[in-house]
Amino acid sequence: MVKKCLLRVLMAGRSDLAVTLVGKTSQPIFLFLTVMLVARALGPEAVATLAFLRLIPVYLILLFGMGVEFSNQYTIPRHPERFGQIVSYNLAVWLLVSIASAALFLPLAPVVRNAFFTTLGVAEVLAFPAVVSSFFGMRMISSIFQGRRRFWQASLVWLVYGTLLLGAQLILLLLGMGQASVMHSVLTASLAGFATGLILLLGQIRGARMMPDRRFWAYLLRFGFNGQMISALEVITLRLDHFILRFIAGPDVVGYYAIATKLAEAFRVIPDSVSFVMTPMLSRLTGAEARAKARRALGLVVPASVVFACLAFFCIPFLVKSVFGPQYARSIAASWILVAGVIGLLYLSPMNSYFIGTGRPRLVLCVSAVAGLVTIVADLVLIPLLGMNGAAAASSCAYLSGLVMASWLFARPGETRSTINESVLSGRRA
Repeated sequence: MVKKCLLRVLMAGRSDLAVTLVGKTSQPIFLFLTVMLVARALGPEAVATLAFLRLIPVYLILLFGMGVEFSNQYTIPRHPERFGQIVSYNLAVWLLVSIASAALFLPLAPVVRNAFFTTLGVAEVLAFPAVVSSFFGMRMISSIFQGRRRFWQASLVWLVYGTLLLGAQLILLLLGMGQASVMHSVLTASLAGFATGLILLLGQIRGARMMPDRRFWAYLLRFGFNGQMISALEVITLRLDHFILRFIAGPDVVGYYAIATKLAEAFRVIPDSVSFVMTPMLSRLTGAEARAKARRALGLVVPASVVFACLAFFCIPFLVKSVFGPQYARSIAASWILVAGVIGLLYLSPMNSYFIGTGRPRLVLCVSAVAGLVTIVADLVLIPLLGMNGAAAASSCAYLSGLVMASWLFARPGETRSTINESVLSGRRA
């Protein structure tokens, strides 16, 4: 019943949402199973290593990535005739990220290893720039498919990534690679996802005009800058606690906390899938139509997600003890606290899609700034006092503060579509 209502409200087509749900659901499931495998075979410090192998590339992407994922979601549906130029811009940014991450990381490899990857050897750590390059390329190409509403292709990229992450981890553990298997499984999965996306993308750019256009690239850069700031603040909101915990409580505590976050965030699948479909769709509608559709989506997506979150609240003790083992029981309390805050994220995801889809990324920036500020203050106060549970409480406070800010902005009357930098394109359409 819920699925039928979602399909009817979004009018995105049965296959779009169904395929996206498969892709979005597969990633957390495979990641959850990989974390379970690592936790049982190698212990909490290896779980922390796996967490940082996913977190640090995201930070480097935010530092150099020009917000291409956000700009792709908005500009590809609005400027389909410039698809080739958008792809060439993405490839230029990917090259910049690859070079910059290698130049930044390689001189600091010993420091980074001692801080975050103590379970890995030097050879494994030196492969880290390849993880960053392939992981960013995979995310970038997925957002291109999202902008073109090729949701099955975007989902396939993430399905390949999740499958290889779990499969490679299992095979490498059976081969006796131990702690080094964590780095090699992440690298294998990222390379496979990137290669899959690149093969699919090559079939779409035949005959497209790839020659760079300076003014159009400047437009993409200005729009993407807002997206880059949004992503940076969102990652602070979602992941700063891992880094503070690492230096205050140690890597083993990060491992226990990573399990708690995976359990809590697994229940964002429905709103994230709907948002994935919504953003490019809303960018083609008028402001009033987009607002009406966003209201109806919120009215159905959020209650369904809250039901799942409530079920999760009661299932968490069983999942932790039976899946990860009784030694991880200390993750239960943090999971409960995080589930309470994740309810705020259930609202935020569709609302942020509405703001981006209507060309107003600065509103998402305001939401992320409020949540990020709350995260920083609450983490610094609560983590030294309460440890892992303090980190969970700080994250929940940040999620709920972002919800309050987004709800206020969503309810405000005013412009329903921004004309950010669109004037530079007047008279320049291909």
